[in-house]
Amino acid sequence: MKTAHAVAKELVQAGVGGKQTAEALKVAEQSILPAVIDVYDGTKTIWQKGLGGDGAFIVDVGGRMPALPGLPPGGQDVPLPRLAVVQEIKNRELIGLSWQNMEPALQRLMSSVPSAQPLELPKAMRRERDGVTSYVYALPFESEDLLPCVSLTEKWFMAGTSRGQQSQFEKNLRQPGSALWPGMRVKMSFTKLREFLRLFATVRGQGGVDVSGLKKTLRWLEPLELMEMRLWGDGDAGRGAMSWKMHDVVSYD
Repeated sequence: MKTAHAVAKELVQAGVGGKQTAEALKVAEQSILPAVIDVYDGTKTIWQKGLGGDGAFIVDVGGRMPALPGLPPGGQDVPLPRLAVVQEIKNRELIGLSWQNMEPALQRLMSSVPSAQPLELPKAMRRERDGVTSYVYALPFESEDLLPCVSLTEKWFMAGTSRGQQSQFEKNLRQPGSALWPGMRVKMSFTKLREFLRLFATVRGQGGVDVSGLKKTLRWLEPLELMEMRLWGDGDAGRGAMSWKMHDVVSYD
């Protein structure tokens, strides 16, 4: 199967797009494509060789909203969504070496972006706390719940939007007696989702925004409380199970 780049090159060589497109492709091949390939190779090495097969993708609404510019009245009371990828570490040294190769490539990509002022990749800051090493980029406001970062322990790799969330995960993972299930498990709390959407709709409505669509979504979600799903392998066969927990309907008008 041909890559998108190979197809684009063939079209340009056939005269599609004219001289200007051919010049743009030449510039991209010389200054952008090598950096993109280096970033891709480093990322692939981390996920395929540096990390193990067990992990999780987690989204919650447990964050505290920081004082963001333009935040509407009441916006500080809306819980902040946070997300993270948690993966077992197989080769921590290889992860570090891959990042050392990726960082200069990312810098070359940023410097190739047309801009009045040259763009530079900010220096990642290293923070240590309770056995967790985090690498973060400084933001113009203080918030542990809105701080894109990567955290590592001796066993776990965590990447996401909240250092506070990652620190809590590390504490939870150290607790004894939590058996790991094989396969994939999905657990979703519709109760938490409704709480978030209700507060969000209230704040948006106070600003004069039409929230009728959000209210319809809340009504549709009313009976749902918890959904759990498991998928696992059994020899050559795939197995699965799903359960729903419902509750009495309430009104959000």
